[in-house]
Amino acid sequence: MKPTTIYEDEDYRRMNLTTAAELIMMNVLTPGAVVFELNAEDFEHHTQAYELIEQQIGPFKNKGGRPIFKYGRDRANRMLLEVMFKYKDDTEKALTKGLTVGEFVFKAAPVAKTEGNQSEQAKLCEIHLSQLPYHVDDTTLVQGICNSMAYFGKVMQIVKLTDHDWFEGEVKISLNLT
Repeated sequence: MKPTTIYEDEDYRRMNLTTAAELIMMNVLTPGAVVFELNAEDFEHHTQAYELIEQQIGPFKNKGGRPIFKYGRDRANRMLLEVMFKYKDDTEKALTKGLTVGEFVFKAAPVAKTEGNQSEQAKLCEIHLSQLPYHVDDTTLVQGICNSMAYFGKVMQIVKLTDHDWFEGEVKISLNLT
């Protein structure tokens, strides 16, 4: 099956990024920090990303940060970096303007305040639906799914699954339950 994203809420990547980072680390991220998801192949070492972030956005608090993955990248060659800026304005800049690497802009995701192990982050749920009408256009499919799922939460992403480029009525939905 080949996934094709046909709908994605503008906040989905940020919510999914911090949720994934917490799960990977099996602990809570640092409140007040932000997380960047970058392409690892753009850097020889993750510390080069720290340098670029400081150049474009601003200085880190105590010149520190940490990679979420043990060796700075995962199997999919992505790099998750948690950093805390010295100044709040720079944190806002990371969230709104982001980091430019080549022709791509990577916006940071905020780390939510936590109490114990309960994060204030959104709770994302993944749902698979099959036997949907295969003959409708993407706009109609997105509208129907969003309307149908509104009772349960906010649809954050819809990924249409195809088999050898043929859509057979199967989708994967990310739903915000909070």
